[in-house]
Amino acid sequence: MPSKAVPGVVGVAARVAQMSPLLMAMQNSINLGTSNTTGDFCLRCHSPVGSDLGEPLSISNLDRHAASREGITCVICHRMSLHYRKMSGRIGIDQGDLFDPIKGPGGNSELARILSNPREFRVVTDREKLGRGIHVEVKPFFEMTQPSFCASCHEVFAPNGLRIEEVFTEYKNSPAADDGTSCNDCHMSNVQGIPSGYQEGPAAVIGGKQSAPRMLTNHYFAGPDYSVIHPGIFPINKRASEFKSLADWLEFDVDSGWGTDLFEDSCPEDFPFPDSWVAIDDRYEGREIIDAQLELLEWAKGQRRTVLENGFALSEPRITRSDGGGIEFEIDVKNLTRGQRIHHPHRCHLAPFTVDLRYLPQRHQLRRSLSWRRENC
Repeated sequence: MPSKAVPGVVGVAARVAQMSPLLMAMQNSINLGTSNTTGDFCLRCHSPVGSDLGEPLSISNLDRHAASREGITCVICHRMSLHYRKMSGRIGIDQGDLFDPIKGPGGNSELARILSNPREFRVVTDREKLGRGIHVEVKPFFEMTQPSFCASCHEVFAPNGLRIEEVFTEYKNSPAADDGTSCNDCHMSNVQGIPSGYQEGPAAVIGGKQSAPRMLTNHYFAGPDYSVIHPGIFPINKRASEFKSLADWLEFDVDSGWGTDLFEDSCPEDFPFPDSWVAIDDRYEGREIIDAQLELLEWAKGQRRTVLENGFALSEPRITRSDGGGIEFEIDVKNLTRGQRIHHPHRCHLAPFTVDLRYLPQRHQLRRSLSWRRENC
């Protein structure tokens, strides 16, 4: 299993969107408003597996394939069929199970060493044999080391040709590109949002044995967005999915305190619990899972705040009006990054400074609408 990437992969920000009711509502509304001419425009970036499997656009997430519900998961990059570059997410995925080859920037040398020592690592590559299954090969995929690899999804054109996300183009024309700073150097380094170097260590621990030390990249990819999904469903949690179905989790009342002593000790015997949560032991186990999920979400909140603080600077507010009718003020939002512009609210994605200002430093917590002047955009 991955030794360093587990918290990041399990709670990766990119996995939020496909499960989000907001994404599903937006996608279905856009298709209704355009007589379905936008097709899988949203789905193919936010759930490439679902798009590759040909899942219907409007079906409920409860009915999607488990890998499709995971959104941006491992195989999106590590089994991408070709180096597509600017394709607005129109990518193919090499389908296969655990034993089939994957792709990686470093090639097959370390996996070949592990496979040559089956007794030490206790792995098998034969589907018919008992043991710890593992990929048979890591195919070298040099393109994963290049910023253009990110452009497969992060350079987006609307169906009518309108450029609505031009992250790669911005980068190619930035000071960061001029000095050789890559996308990974900011988004997969030790500190989210700034080029801060990489850790060194084993990429995997297999049967208690560590793989050879190497550069470790951070797979969390923090961004400004946050989950509005039931915590029994997101972050992706193997124990949670094996314990109850997604539909069952949607009925678990987190805010009322199900599964806590405070609630259970005062709960009337005839309380109308859903069938899946009638057993008190189930509610206590559900609460144990929920508490672990909330802890991970709190960690993710810190990562989100870090990337926002590293990307934006706010001036002190300037009061332009203060009377009995209210208060108005202006504030400057300055871009601190060297690789991209400040996002603006006319894009298809919500602008960070209209969504998450509450995660910037305490003195800048804002609750009302504001005007801004953008610098270094």
